[in-house]
Amino acid sequence: MEKTVFAIESSCDDTSVALIKGRFDQNILKEICILDYHNITKESVHIPYGGVIPEIAAREHASLIAEVGNAILKSFPQEPIHSIAVCYGSGLLGSLLVGIAYAQGLALSKDIPLNAIDHIDSHLAPGLFLPEEFSLSKDLHQWIPIKTPEFPALTLTISGGHTFLGYKTSLDHWELLGHSVDDACGEAFDKVAKLLGLAYPGGPKIESLAKDYQPEALILPIPKVTDRPTYFSFSGLKTAAKKLVDSQISDQKIAWHFQEASFKHIYQVLDHAIHSSTLPFKEIVIAGGVAKNQRLRDIMKELDLPIRFAPFDLCTDNGIMVGLQSFLKYRDGWNFKPYARRPV
Repeated sequence: MEKTVFAIESSCDDTSVALIKGRFDQNILKEICILDYHNITKESVHIPYGGVIPEIAAREHASLIAEVGNAILKSFPQEPIHSIAVCYGSGLLGSLLVGIAYAQGLALSKDIPLNAIDHIDSHLAPGLFLPEEFSLSKDLHQWIPIKTPEFPALTLTISGGHTFLGYKTSLDHWELLGHSVDDACGEAFDKVAKLLGLAYPGGPKIESLAKDYQPEALILPIPKVTDRPTYFSFSGLKTAAKKLVDSQISDQKIAWHFQEASFKHIYQVLDHAIHSSTLPFKEIVIAGGVAKNQRLRDIMKELDLPIRFAPFDLCTDNGIMVGLQSFLKYRDGWNFKPYARRPV
């Protein structure tokens, strides 16, 4: 049995849509084929401001989403669409509303189910379903066998807006273990990059600047949330990095030490979670935009469990992850709609 989902992601500054077909065996997803995918990033619009401006992001989505989405639909006029999947949160309110409004109109016009998809859940979906070596350049239009992790699995979603540690005992069940008590990891990278005079987005710029620095003893503290050891904190580390900037230390040295201290902090939190939990974790799944950082990948591979990352091409916000997450809802019926849940 095959089902096709049209997926929409507009939670921040990327306008992203995808058309994905899934093969099921007794309601269990076995293979997926990405029929089409369009992602338009508007980083250049936000660079002059040093970050995403919500009002500008929403207006960009409004100018793009119908054109991009309708282009995919026109390319596959004979493809039966069984569900519309749209990210409904978390994210920037105006940006989300643009995607939801387009999805609602499309679902109503075609009289097909509409599924509201959680942004944090969907970030993990590529890591739960696809092999790490999946590539958009070679694997579009191909049937890809589903490759799920062993459960229970420890999960980390780490991006510009989110740092969440949790665990899954199955594909359908996720529980929170901890999160950042202040800045998200990627947010802290952007802010330190701005201190260094680097353009937005700052994470890739810091990674590039730190890449060839000769390793040495850390001069920045590794953060720790004393009373909640499975939680994260990056605000103090950001302040410590600012003091280094003020002391005229080289930008490359600051970038390396900040990146190293951040990722050692994440390593220590995950290591504590692995060894203090009564759950016999069998694997770690890491997703989100920061998961593209090669130094993070190298450090996390030193943990005592097998580790899988979301495919490199699907770490940042994208419509494919929303579509994949919607397949998890198939067993419950594709009928949830992101309308008001109480009288206005």
